Amino acid sequence: MNDYSSRILNHEFSNETLKDVPTYMMKVLKGESYSPSELEKYAWSLIKQKQRIQYCFKALEHAKVYMKHFRTNKWYREAEIVQSNYINYHYAKYAITVVTIMDVCLILTNDTFRLGNPERLCYPENIIKNSWVTSSKVDKSLNKLSKIVEPWREPRNLFIHRGEQLWREKLTALEELELMRNKGTLDIKVPLHRVKSLYKSELSEIFKEFDKVETPLFNAVIELLSKLLPVYISWRKKLQTLP
Repeated sequence: MNDYSSRILNHEFSNETLKDVPTYMMKVLKGESYSPSELEKYAWSLIKQKQRIQYCFKALEHAKVYMKHFRTNKWYREAEIVQSNYINYHYAKYAITVVTIMDVCLILTNDTFRLGNPERLCYPENIIKNSWVTSSKVDKSLNKLSKIVEPWREPRNLFIHRGEQLWREKLTALEELELMRNKGTLDIKVPLHRVKSLYKSELSEIFKEFDKVETPLFNAVIELLSKLLPVYISWRKKLQTLP
């Protein structure tokens, strides 16, 4: 595994924001009341967004593990869940998560620059075209990220808003074949090892597709964090002077 989530955790942006919240963190962990300073509130808001990005990359890792290790059981059989259903479910999760990473990066940028947009209004046009964002060249990183994510946006939207499944043609055929086998209505005999071989081939193609997006996506996020770091440090200096 690439373990991208851990590499984000260890990025300098993560380390710098954590430096400013140790007291606040301990109060939170102890359940004690505490009024955080403006700097602590600022740092904590960025830590939460950065953590969302970490979780997204962890979800991408998990999706591949789930898809690779399907085990049938009586509950799946009773619910007529076959391997193609299982693969499609986690493929959809993967596609949704890829797009979500872009969405969270926009919110992180909004919060780092303290632009004041509510999360629901952190659209690309509201963030990327902001004068502070463009003058710091952060817009270039966000545009790069958007270009990587864009091919996944339409499938994700069709799934969420139209209920369209993210089927590959062979998976559709495999689902019908498995359901017919389970019901005993299949006229031709297809050996189980042949079915497994077909699934293995499909998963190989899907994982190639994942590999094409995952590394560029991670690199673009790391680039964004690096560019946001001096913005954070600049705001830290200003907020440290406040009571």
